[in-house]
Formats: sequence, structure tokens, C-alpha cells
Amino acid sequence: MVGGSAGYQPYQTRDIALNCIKGRGISATPVGRDLILLSAPGARIVFEADRGVSSGMQVRGQVEGAEVIGGAVFYVGSADTAVTSGVEGCL
Repeated sequence: MVGGSAGYQPYQTRDIALNCIKGRGISATPVGRDLILLSAPGARIVFEADRGVSSGMQVRGQVEGAEVIGGAVFYVGSADTAVTSGVEGCL
């Protein structure tokens, strides 16, 4: 994974994850520089600058209904197990 260095941008990690997710046959669409929308309603991944930001959000209760994996916040929505396990493996 990319991150933790000067000049890091969330989209760098997003693009790596996006390629992995699509490689697993999961429909995913990049939006902006830090978001991936998945085909299941409500399912999306937001990429924060680093794991400290996403962990802090989790501690403050700002990411209810989501999994925090590194700097990524994965809102599962109505995604099934095949999608969630595939995405988790890419994050």
C-alpha cells in the first residue's frame, strides 16, 4: 500500500484498491479522489489520509456501520459476503 510519506494523496491508495477490486470481478466506480462506489446500495469505500485519521473517526463514533481497514473506511451497505470479503482482501 501507498501512504505515510510526504506528498501522499488518498487517491493513490484508492487507485491500488480499485484495480484489485475490479480484478476480483466486483463492480466499482471511482468518484473524486478518495471514494469508490460499489454496486450494492450503500456500499462505498472512503480513503482517508492515513490510518490515524480513520481510526480516530472510529473512536469518535463517526463511522457507524463501517469497517475501518488501514486508512480506508468501508461502508458495507447491502453488499453480500462475496463482495465484502473480496473488498476486504484488497484493503
